[in-house]
Amino acid sequence: MPEFRIVVARLADGPTWIMVGNYHATFDLRMPVADTIVWLDFTRWTCMYGVLTRILRHYGHTREEMPEGCPERLDVTFLQFVWNFQTGYRPRIVAALEKFAGQAQLHRLKSRNDAERFMATIERR
Repeated sequence: MPEFRIVVARLADGPTWIMVGNYHATFDLRMPVADTIVWLDFTRWTCMYGVLTRILRHYGHTREEMPEGCPERLDVTFLQFVWNFQTGYRPRIVAALEKFAGQAQLHRLKSRNDAERFMATIERR
């Protein structure tokens, strides 16, 4: 088992955890033991708008949430990934949810407004 899967398996075996990411190679480790799954199922256009806006706003500067020395830049490979996500990667998420999600409570958020409403419910708890 590659080291990354070993680390994820160890973390997923813990009593509490939050994991972020669409790493399909570990869906089988995370989803079956998750009690809640939050899926940001945004449209291609919403994602592209967000990425391009971020680039324009921060180009050449390191955003606060990024490590030192990682300035925002135009990354064509990343733009292609975002553009192709709906057709190339989203089906893997759908399949994994059907196969592994089990009893997890699924929150499928289809817009930024959905995400904001969801975050507001969490903040109230």
